[in-house]
Amino acid sequence: MRILSGSDCPQGRTSRAAALGLALQLFLPFVLGQIVRRLVGDWVARHGSASRYVGRESVVLVVYSAFSAGERDGVWHSVPSTALLQLVLPSMMLVTAMLWLTRFTADLLRFERADVRAIQFCGMKKALVTGLPMAAVLFAGQPVGQIILPLMAFHQVQLTMCAWLANRYRQHVA
Repeated sequence: MRILSGSDCPQGRTSRAAALGLALQLFLPFVLGQIVRRLVGDWVARHGSASRYVGRESVVLVVYSAFSAGERDGVWHSVPSTALLQLVLPSMMLVTAMLWLTRFTADLLRFERADVRAIQFCGMKKALVTGLPMAAVLFAGQPVGQIILPLMAFHQVQLTMCAWLANRYRQHVA
């Protein structure tokens, strides 16, 4: 009797392909960025507004592709309103809890007010930006729009609540 290794099993090949896909989409750009930084770091520092624009537009493209996948998969027509509400309410509770936890922890560590606010806003970001590429690799050939629906709902709640909070902080500064 022969014992199957990971390379003999279809699941083993799928797992390796998914790991390779994730590495190519998420880790490789990071590594390449670190390598090229020595060559272009000074230029990027001088042209910071251009790199910020590219960064923001990249996020817009990821979010657009997520919602487009949802539309393509018919998510918006096949999911009842009550199911969307069941996604939004826990997302609101989670975002609220994380905003409170990041603020509480930053206050406890005696950070200055500007740093506390930065910690709050940065302490829970990147859900959709990193989640969509991972889902596209892990669930290739599946209805990705339906799979990432909870992530899309969370992302929208996060944007809305953080925009509200940022506006509130801005009013207190003015």
